[in-house]
Amino acid sequence: MHVRMSASTHITTAAPDRLEDLEALRGQAGISQASLCRRAGIAASTYQRWLKYMRSEEGGVRPQPRTLKVVSEALSVELAARDPSPSAQMCAQHAA
Repeated sequence: MHVRMSASTHITTAAPDRLEDLEALRGQAGISQASLCRRAGIAASTYQRWLKYMRSEEGGVRPQPRTLKVVSEALSVELAARDPSPSAQMCAQHAA
């Protein structure tokens, strides 16, 4: 997927399947955790516990692979929604 962020910033990526990659891409794209969680249908507190796990902090919970896939797909849709190109819109339609 090729996502246009602005005239000077582009991100090219396949849907990530690791929390570290998801979080990095989410941050680079300027997508809020709340927006991503809403689109993925998960609680923001769940996402926060995953981040604690990622940072080896107390109270962290390891995300299940199938749940990460849902979040990854939601991130792909969110990124595609920000890219007006026809190919990005097709990706968004298929992932939704």
